[in-house]
Amino acid sequence: MKRIRYSELLMYFALSLGGLVSVLPMIYMLSTSLKPNGALYEYPPHFFPDKSNITIKNYIYIFQQQKFYINFINSLVVSLLTVVLAAAISTALAFCIARFRFPGRRMLFGLVVATMIIPGTALIVPQFELATFLHITNELWGLIPFYVAWVIPFSTFMIKGFIEGIRAISTKPSIWTAATYLPFSGRLPYRCRVRRSRP
Repeated sequence: MKRIRYSELLMYFALSLGGLVSVLPMIYMLSTSLKPNGALYEYPPHFFPDKSNITIKNYIYIFQQQKFYINFINSLVVSLLTVVLAAAISTALAFCIARFRFPGRRMLFGLVVATMIIPGTALIVPQFELATFLHITNELWGLIPFYVAWVIPFSTFMIKGFIEGIRAISTKPSIWTAATYLPFSGRLPYRCRVRRSRP
């Protein structure tokens, strides 16, 4: 039986504590949704509502609003398309940076990481100007390219580290042509790279 070292116990404790802290705002949001409107401004605030004050009127009010369903469907469409496009682009970029050795590889990855430093508020005006120039303001699909561009750097950073932790597949050089290196192109690259990279 493998013994767990004290360092591992300390690491698990720190991770558990960090996970608990990260979910506390969501738990508080859920508990607040079960409070009546007057209890939102009570002082001192209570993390959990009293049993006598628990109500679902807030949910009933929300589900009776027609705009809720429209906004929910819009958010669902935008989020799904953003995830699919960002995952495909980030996987291809991360694989190229992790597996290939080409001039400017480090600089390219540095530029990708450097974009993560830029705060989102600093990009509001340029994004609006670009959306106005492309005539995609007040359009649902106009949100997708900006969301995709925003999540690609972080996704590439995470997927690159994951791919580098996977043992490289040893195959014949004649099989790995320039065309087969393209992600999702051909059955062999898909089975060897994408499926092997799944958690």
